[in-house]
Amino acid sequence: MKVLRSVLLLSLLPWSSTWAQDEQVVVMTSYPQELINRYESAFEAAHPDIDLVLEWRHSDDARALLEQGGAIDVYWAPTLDTFVILADAGYFTPLPLPLDGLPGRVGGLAIDDAQARFAAFEVAGLGVAYSEAWMAEHGVTLPADWKDLPASPLADSLLLPVPGRVFPP
Repeated sequence: MKVLRSVLLLSLLPWSSTWAQDEQVVVMTSYPQELINRYESAFEAAHPDIDLVLEWRHSDDARALLEQGGAIDVYWAPTLDTFVILADAGYFTPLPLPLDGLPGRVGGLAIDDAQARFAAFEVAGLGVAYSEAWMAEHGVTLPADWKDLPASPLADSLLLPVPGRVFPP
C-alpha cells in the first residue's frame, strides 16, 4: 500500500519537489469540480512534467479506499474528523513543510495535527445574513442560537450557498 505523503493539495504547489522523482501525483478529494479545476490548472502550469490525477470521492469513502490498497498521494477534503481517523489509522506521514506560524487551533478546536500529519487548508466561517425589514414584515425574531434555527419560522427560509459558485474566480 502506498502511504500518503501529504494531505493538502496546497502543499503540492510551492513544495512539490517532494514529487519531483514521480511522474504522477494522485489526489483524492471531495471538493466540488468548480474549485478543483482552479488548483488543477495552477499545478499543471507550474509542473507540466507531473501528471496530476484527481480521484473524486466522498470523504467517507477515503478510509475504505485506503484499506483496499488505493494508491493516493494526497488527501484533500473539508472534513476534520476524517483526517483524525485516517491519521490515527496510520495512513499519513508527517508533512515535510514548515508549519511555524500556523494557528493550529481555532478557539478550543485543534485544526492541525500535533504530529504534523495534517494541517488545515482552510477554515470556513459560519454566520447568518438576514434582512431586518423582511423579519419585521413577517414578525420573525432572530433566533438566539444555531440550535434554535430548525424550530424557528426561519427554518424554511434558510439557504446554504456553494462557495465555489458565490465567489468570483
